[in-house]
Amino acid sequence: MSVSRLADQKGADKREIRQRLQTESGILSYVSHPHIVSLYETIWDDDNMYLVMEYVSGGELIHYIHDSGTYEEDAKYVFWQLLSAVHYCHLRQVGISMLLKEEDD
Repeated sequence: MSVSRLADQKGADKREIRQRLQTESGILSYVSHPHIVSLYETIWDDDNMYLVMEYVSGGELIHYIHDSGTYEEDAKYVFWQLLSAVHYCHLRQVGISMLLKEEDD
């Protein structure tokens, strides 16, 4: 299990940020797929949102690609996993553009 803290950004509209985070966490709690990280719980305090998520070992995909040089077979497998997750979301009419990113901000 992994816990991530998402702090409010200074100078940003707190209501807008909170709404976006609620939308994203709602999407993650709705989906269940082997290639999409599972969200177990969302906890709020006055200034922060905490996501209790499935622990995924191995680091970030962008670092794996950079460090391994990504041989063709590895790239095919990773791409297949990504397409499988995107297809799953598409079938359930889940917007995924906000969930796809190469690394955490």
